[in-house]
Amino acid sequence: MERKETKISDKIKELRLKSEKTQVEFSKTYGIPERTIQDWELGRRIPPKYVVKLLEEAVNDDINGEKKFNINEPTMTITEMISRLNLSIAQFGKKYDIPCSTIYCWESGSKKCKKYKLQLLERSVRKELEKAALLPCKNVAAVQKNK
Repeated sequence: MERKETKISDKIKELRLKSEKTQVEFSKTYGIPERTIQDWELGRRIPPKYVVKLLEEAVNDDINGEKKFNINEPTMTITEMISRLNLSIAQFGKKYDIPCSTIYCWESGSKKCKKYKLQLLERSVRKELEKAALLPCKNVAAVQKNK
């Protein structure tokens, strides 16, 4: 029987290879400590499901040339991200597959959100905000064109 950890470790390695980066380059690109990537790929540690999803989104964006969402230093807090998306903690948690208890811990300061997690989240939130900002403009243009 194949262990779940093996599948996740394969997914992480697959994402890194898809990006055509070494572990060192992948580490620098996404702000994840090199040792953490090694541990994930070897199955010694398991990343949270939301990190894998966010990392997959980031790698695909980079491959498709959408590097404008790269973030070296997070500028938004979790609270700001939730607020800007106009979501409740429960909605934010569901959207990004993050347990509400984890979000509450981050917000209260009882647990610190790792920098790379903030970077990946902010990158995704900024992409979502840009997409949302473009939709009304397209709709307005379409409505005006039909008049």
